[in-house]
Amino acid sequence: MKAPGEDGMRISGFFFGAAIALSAGVVSASAADLPARMSTKALMVAPVAAYNWTGCYVGGNAGGGTSHSNFTTLVTPGPPGANHLGADSRDNVNAAAPGSADNAAFIGGGQVGCNWQTGSIVFGLEGDFDYFRTNPSLTRNGVVSDNVSPFTITNSVKTSWLATVRPRVGLAFDRSLLYLTGGLAITNLRYTQSFEDLLASHGIGGSSASKTQLGWTVGGGWEYALTNSWSVKGEYLYAQFSSVGAVGSIATVNIGPFSNGLQGTADLKTHIVRIGANYHFNNPVVARY
Repeated sequence: MKAPGEDGMRISGFFFGAAIALSAGVVSASAADLPARMSTKALMVAPVAAYNWTGCYVGGNAGGGTSHSNFTTLVTPGPPGANHLGADSRDNVNAAAPGSADNAAFIGGGQVGCNWQTGSIVFGLEGDFDYFRTNPSLTRNGVVSDNVSPFTITNSVKTSWLATVRPRVGLAFDRSLLYLTGGLAITNLRYTQSFEDLLASHGIGGSSASKTQLGWTVGGGWEYALTNSWSVKGEYLYAQFSSVGAVGSIATVNIGPFSNGLQGTADLKTHIVRIGANYHFNNPVVARY
C-alpha cells in the first residue's frame, strides 16, 4: 500500500532530476563553445597601425639665426725708415680695434635624409643647404699718438649660405620623434678690414680674405608625422667656425711712400632655430594588435 503523496514525490523527483541534467548539458555545451567564441571575437579586433620612421625623405625649412664674431687687429711696422705709424700710434690702434659683434638674419632652404628604426630607436643621416646672409660688423674709433688725429678701423665678416651633414639619433613615440643631432658644418667666410686716419700724410688701407670654412654643429629637435607621407619638425642648431685671417697694408696718400702692415682675423658662431616639413618616400606602417 503506497503512502499518501508517494506518487507525487516520485513525479517531482523525476522532473527535478531532468532539470538538473538539462542544466548540466547547457552549461557543458556553453563551456565547450566558449573558446570558439573567444577566438572569433579576437579575430574581429582590428589591428592598430604603428608608424615606422624607416625610409628616406626630402623637405624644406625656414627660420632665423643669430651670429657672433670675434675680431683681432694688428698693425705692424713698415719698411725701415718709412713707417707711416710709429710704435706708439700702432699700439693705440692695436689696443682699440679688437672686439666682437652680433647680427641676426633669416635662414631657409632644403634638406634630404634617411632614417632607420629598430624598436623605438631611430638612427638617421641628414644633409641640408640653406640661404643664410649674416654680417657681423665692428667699427672702432680712436686717436693716434699725437692725441689729436683720429683713426677709424672696421672689421666685418659675411656669409650667404650654410650647409650641414649630420647623423641623427632619436626616440620614437609612434608618430612623435625626439632627436639629437651633430656633425659637419660648411660655409664661406668673407672677411674684410679697413683703416683710415687723418694725420697730415693721411693713411688708408685694408685687408680681405674669402675662405670656405669647415666647422661643427650640434643640436636637437622634434618631428611629428601628420600622415604616413608628411611630417613637420622644429629644430635648434649651434654651429661654430674657426678664424679666417687676412693680411694687407696701410699706405699714405698725401706725403711720401710711407706704409705699415695690417693683419686681422674673424671667426663665426651661430645659433639657429627653424621649422620644416618633410615628404617621406615608401614609409612603412607596421600593424600591431
